[in-house]
Amino acid sequence: MNKQLLKLNLQHFASPETTFNPDNVTMQSAKTGAIPINQSTDIITQVKNGSAAMRLAKAVPMTKPIEEFTFMTGVGAYWVGEGERIETSKPTFAKAQLTSKKMAVIIPTTKENLNYSVTNFFELMKAEIAESFYKKFDQAVFGGIENPYQFSVLKAATAAGNVVPETKNKYDDFNDAIASIEDNDLEPNGIATTRSQRRKYRATKDGNGLPIFNTATSNNVDDILGLPIAYTPKSSFGTGADAPLELVADWNYAYYGILKGIEYEILTEATLTTVVDGNGDAINLAERDMAAIKATFELGFMTVKDEAFAVVTSPKSVAPTSVMLNKTTLSLMVGANETLTATVLPEDADDKTVTFTSSDPTIATVTPKQGSVVGKAAGKTKITGTTANGLTVTCDVTVTAE
Repeated sequence: MNKQLLKLNLQHFASPETTFNPDNVTMQSAKTGAIPINQSTDIITQVKNGSAAMRLAKAVPMTKPIEEFTFMTGVGAYWVGEGERIETSKPTFAKAQLTSKKMAVIIPTTKENLNYSVTNFFELMKAEIAESFYKKFDQAVFGGIENPYQFSVLKAATAAGNVVPETKNKYDDFNDAIASIEDNDLEPNGIATTRSQRRKYRATKDGNGLPIFNTATSNNVDDILGLPIAYTPKSSFGTGADAPLELVADWNYAYYGILKGIEYEILTEATLTTVVDGNGDAINLAERDMAAIKATFELGFMTVKDEAFAVVTSPKSVAPTSVMLNKTTLSLMVGANETLTATVLPEDADDKTVTFTSSDPTIATVTPKQGSVVGKAAGKTKITGTTANGLTVTCDVTVTAE
């Protein structure tokens, strides 16, 4: 006997208590999970738009933590003759592996916000989550700050020797950085920098007296010497003598990827050591009756050709190496004065300041900056000149009565 099978829609039999609807469930009841797809998509879009590294680099679709992809390192070209094709070069392909790393950001919020539905909560928080993600990502891949990846743009430029110390002329800086990439038959196509540098750009002109910096029109972005600029927060580049001021590159050799969506966890008892209050103290959530969201996100980044990257760094500091006085001994009468003159080497030392002191001001005084010595009473004293970096030189002073 044939039995007719009925197709059942199991959804009709699902209990409302077991069906998760982010529009109806509050954050109090869903303290861990995945951010709803609509809000997650919005956050990822904001991360892509906010990250200067992502705007410049090329995206690789990621479906697993280690994604192998192929990129082209050369193009094919040939001469065409009658009835024959004479090949002169072949396109070159290489394989690379893009590895994802899990990034976590923690953002404090009020406990009252946990009464929102999951959907409404992440609508409220998505801009802050996105900003935290893209700032952290740019810090890692640009300046190598707390970098989980094997690669960073600064590391690539340094390994290639494409390091340009900043000068007083930004045209020369960019020209040298661009040339270091072009010397490897590569084509620079963008600049990463901070908005704090724009003052220098606006003040710089090329050899023909034309500005090197062009402010964006409604349909474009700012550019320098025709290369578009992607701005990133100052924190992305870090501090110190080797921190980047500008990163110039053929960004076709930088890749990033995003693996799946964003997961979250609500914290209510933790002490946030990575988040501090206005006094610099760690935030204890329980003590302050607060909560925090920890969002995690998996991203990959790599560079595949060091020579494609160049960095402009802060000018190297030149410290004094020696200091001399025009006199090592000095004799003068009470009431008389004479000036000591210091010579600091090398000539291009950044700070050639010398500060003068007297070991016994009752015998002779000296003005700290000018080095003017005045005899006060008969006796002997020593005048010492000290450079900004601690080098010293002395002059023995003898004062006689009138």
